Amino acid sequence: TFIITMYFISIFLYEQLSLFVEEVPAITAQLEEKRATYAESDLYGLEIIFSDSTWVDVLASPSNIEVFALAILGSLGAFVGSMITVLIFLLFIILEEHTIAKRFNAAFPHSTGRARKIVDDSMESISAYVVSKVTCSGGQAVVMTLIISPIGFDIPGWFLFGVLCFLLDFIPILGALFATIPPVLIGFIMLEPMTALLMLALLIGNQQMFGSLVEPNLSGAKIGISPLVLLLTVMLFSQVWGIAGAIIGAPMIIMARLILEENERTRPVAVMMANDVEEE
Repeated sequence: TFIITMYFISIFLYEQLSLFVEEVPAITAQLEEKRATYAESDLYGLEIIFSDSTWVDVLASPSNIEVFALAILGSLGAFVGSMITVLIFLLFIILEEHTIAKRFNAAFPHSTGRARKIVDDSMESISAYVVSKVTCSGGQAVVMTLIISPIGFDIPGWFLFGVLCFLLDFIPILGALFATIPPVLIGFIMLEPMTALLMLALLIGNQQMFGSLVEPNLSGAKIGISPLVLLLTVMLFSQVWGIAGAIIGAPMIIMARLILEENERTRPVAVMMANDVEEE
């Protein structure tokens, strides 16, 4: 069933990408119209940027459009492959909850209680993280798709951007932001300024609602990682393992903090990594 669902989603996604490419001339015409309007406006010296139409021709050239479309397809394929790898990795972590406890007990017979606590807390935190991330990524993607779909602001490539939102939101902090940029740029080209600002406000509100309200309530205090530490972890792991590293960095740093917290000598490090610390 999953494979069949992914097959039909892939077909629909390809059709949406083809429709998006067909919409490029209309987007280009709107961009040229906006450029000409801004070139004749008083923008405190910035109108000189819009007085040259060369950059519009470069952006809208058929070769660049083809490269852009192929790059999206290639990036989506690579991203889906990385997502499958990460999901399998996380699945094995969750499935090994029972066997890893026995191994800890055998390896550290004098620290059975501490080992069991680390395993239980790690599994609970990772499970909470995965559930909250999947739920919030799906919810945010659905709301964003509705906002930019034909029943909303009718942005070309709306389904494509919705899928990108779902996938990129698995990258903590930065993913949802990157997913919002393309439809916003097209919105400012295709829509009136105030309408585009309204769409931008709705997309930001959607991102903040799921990122700041829904996800913390779903995961609760079980994750407890400082946003700065999480951001640095995403940057470090993405440099080492690319997109897969950016996604898997959060579960790894969650386990690392829990392990450090159980040792008196390393507990200060765990406290510095925590998001909320109770003063004694």
